Amino acid sequence: PACNSSNRVAPSWQAIRKLLVAQKPS
Repeated sequence: PACNSSNRVAPSWQAIRKLLVAQKPS
């Protein structure tokens, strides 16, 4: 189950990071 959870969280943290980068005033 641990591996499954990590796999499911992968796209989650990726989307969050993408949003953070898009919002960050680069």
